[in-house]
This record gives sequence, structure tokens and C-alpha cells, in this order.
Amino acid sequence: MSKLIDALHKDSRLILLGDRDQLASVETGAVLADCIRA
Repeated sequence: MSKLIDALHKDSRLILLGDRDQLASVETGAVLADCIRA
């Protein structure tokens, strides 16, 4: 995620979409939930 943000132009916007009520990740991690809590 940090590499993605670092690669953005200073005038760019990063829009993340997701459904917090969706099924949990199959693999480890909860990217959307972590972003919401941050």
C-alpha cells in the first residue's frame, strides 16, 4: 500500500471502494477493515 501511495502524483486522488459487510478474506488480512479503522 505504501508503494502505491508513494507512486501517486501529488495532485492525484486514490479512491478505495468496498463493502464492509462482505465475506472475510480467504487469505490473511482485512485490508478494507484496516483502512476503515485507520
